[in-house]
Amino acid sequence: MDGGRLVGMVTETDLLKLLMTKGPSDDLWLPSPLEVIEIPIREFINWERTKEALTDIGSKKVGAIMSSPAIVITPEDDIEAAASLMFQKKIDRLAVVSEGTLMGIITRQDIVWAVSGGKGE
Repeated sequence: MDGGRLVGMVTETDLLKLLMTKGPSDDLWLPSPLEVIEIPIREFINWERTKEALTDIGSKKVGAIMSSPAIVITPEDDIEAAASLMFQKKIDRLAVVSEGTLMGIITRQDIVWAVSGGKGE
């Protein structure tokens, strides 16, 4: 938020991107008889990269990782429009914004619940 204006959202995908590490380097490929040794070496290298990524997450600023601009919908839009936008953008949540002010968030689960007539949990 910038004052009362929504400027972005931190999504699950944004957080998962922080954990992505580069794949193993191709220069480690060893001849077949040594593959038994190579696989643990590759896994160790990947684990070290993952540990480094996890360490770096705590120091990241929200503004550096958030998706911006946020994909939004208004309270006046219908459920079909929300579902269509989520499908098109491949997202699970939408910010609901009215005149630049965040009113709430609608999720895919909310849409399923509404379409089902509010039955179940």
